Amino acid sequence: MFYKAFLPIKPMICLPIVMSFKSGLIGQMERIKRTYEYAAPNITLVAWMGILAFPFYYVVWTYVFPQPYESEVLRTVGSIMLIGLIVLRAFSEKTKRFLPYYYLVAIGFTLPFFFCYMMLMNNWATVWVMSFMSSIFLHILLIYDTRIMVVQAVISVLSAIVLAYFMGGQGIYMEQSLTYLPIFGFTYIFGSLFFFRNQNEHESKFAIAKSFGAGIAHEMRNPLSAMYSSLEVMRAIIPNKSAIFRNSHQLNTEELQRLNEIIDDSMKTIMNGNETIDLLLTSIDQSRVSTSTFCRNDGKAVIENAIRTFAIRPRLMQKQCR
Repeated sequence: MFYKAFLPIKPMICLPIVMSFKSGLIGQMERIKRTYEYAAPNITLVAWMGILAFPFYYVVWTYVFPQPYESEVLRTVGSIMLIGLIVLRAFSEKTKRFLPYYYLVAIGFTLPFFFCYMMLMNNWATVWVMSFMSSIFLHILLIYDTRIMVVQAVISVLSAIVLAYFMGGQGIYMEQSLTYLPIFGFTYIFGSLFFFRNQNEHESKFAIAKSFGAGIAHEMRNPLSAMYSSLEVMRAIIPNKSAIFRNSHQLNTEELQRLNEIIDDSMKTIMNGNETIDLLLTSIDQSRVSTSTFCRNDGKAVIENAIRTFAIRPRLMQKQCR
């Protein structure tokens, strides 16, 4: 009985845990997708550079400036992974769903894993220490999300250490080379901070541009709506083609006055819309905005002016409804 009494409590406890885990998983998947979308314009260029660089530097470090250790297998695998990154982008949408995850695996293998492993296997040679530093900068530039970049770097470096241990690399036992670790850490931390700051500034400018675009569209819609209403009133005053007096029609003084008012209002509306659009476009470039042109305005007067500008007069509405 005691056990049965607590049976309904289990789903109540497990459901929030499952929902929280699912929400966190979806959030991580979205972060991975954003990381891929940020790097998408440069993926093809980066992939081709890696495809060409792997065999080229194999020749350089084997024959031109021989190094203690080289790996044809890792370089071949890296080139194949980068070729796959280019090929998969040309496939169907179903295949493209997996591209963000494949992108992370390919970048993790070809940058932090490969260069860290080669540095350890070459006993912290100066060439490979500098190469690993270069890979850190590339890694920071290619991975948009700092959290994903740090996790990927830790997993890749630990995997490189484990593989170097099983391959008998002596670099993992060289304690004097640990002095490089603060430099690597400094590069990752401050490189990420500077990149994060620049990225935030870029996103804020992009958000401002989007808001200005929405404002411009809104301000264009208002005068167009007013002009549309005015033209409808003009169409109600002027006879159509099927009217009996097709060849001649005389307008009275009141109708001519209304037409002139509509034309004047339409011209004012267009001028006000152009001034608003010019102001919005100028405001995007803050250096072009001169505060000397600013002036104080009465809120009531501004509202009344807006109503007079965009409102449809009752008499015109009555004319239109007849």
